[in-house]
Amino acid sequence: MQITGEKVKIKETDNNDLKDLQRLWNNGEVMKSVGFPDGLNQTFAEMMLWFKSIQETDKANHYIILNKDNDFCGELFYRKDLEHKRAALDIKLLPEAQDKGLAAEALELFIDYIFKNKENIETVWTEPAEENKAARRLYSRVGLKEKKKPDDIGAEVPYWELTRTDWQALNT
Repeated sequence: MQITGEKVKIKETDNNDLKDLQRLWNNGEVMKSVGFPDGLNQTFAEMMLWFKSIQETDKANHYIILNKDNDFCGELFYRKDLEHKRAALDIKLLPEAQDKGLAAEALELFIDYIFKNKENIETVWTEPAEENKAARRLYSRVGLKEKKKPDDIGAEVPYWELTRTDWQALNT
């Protein structure tokens, strides 16, 4: 899968992307909003093990974001919950790729892809931390809204979602 927009290209992650992902995950500025202010400190061997686990499941998918010059900018991820017809979303960008409209375009393309091409996904959702104002602005910009968390989803953090119906209404 590859999706191209005006500013970004999204492609499925492959082994050649692991060094860039390692750089992203080990960046404390990127990871502080998810509780790791010093980054994840992942070794390349740990990255390879993680990627193997992603490749072995049909419930999770991982993609990278490139800019129009094909420079690595960040990642997109979703985990399917087919029982509840939902997909959990995640996006992270390198600091130098932020505040350029890349994340919004990438997320819009990604959500559209999920709703058009993934089996029975009716809702996409995420859990932006209250202090992560940039993430909240991004999710709001593409149509996600804070809602009551479904009982089957664990931790007590804010829950934001966008339904297929609301997405279609926004894009008609």
